Amino acid sequence: MKTIFIIAVHFVFVALITSAVLSSSRSARADETCSSPYLARIEGQEEYVYVWTLGQDGLGDRSDKLVTIDVKPGSAKYGKVIHTASVGGRHEAHHGGFTDDRRQVWLCGLESSRIFIFDVHSDPAKPKLVVIRFLGLAKTTARQC
Repeated sequence: MKTIFIIAVHFVFVALITSAVLSSSRSARADETCSSPYLARIEGQEEYVYVWTLGQDGLGDRSDKLVTIDVKPGSAKYGKVIHTASVGGRHEAHHGGFTDDRRQVWLCGLESSRIFIFDVHSDPAKPKLVVIRFLGLAKTTARQC
């Protein structure tokens, strides 16, 4: 499984982010210059982009979502949203990352003190929300997540 993880501010901007990723992925080689030395290195072409998006009034269920975009060159769905996974509410989607083994993605919101953990290993094209952790804090910060 090869994936890219991006944090976005609004679902409306998914198309803009996708366009930027797709145009840069054609000319760039896979390289993780900012990764932790404890993470497994990704080599080769990415297959999916995960975008953590804010819910928006008047759009879908208004909830924050993890959006999956197909970036496999030659795929019939290349550059398209292929899956969305709602977290059931607006939590001020903000930041996240992969677990060391890259089997899960954890995502945080600024407003709810919750961490959402998605399984991206079992079916990378359709991540599944498997755990919601409540930190019991008024606000979350990058240091707490």
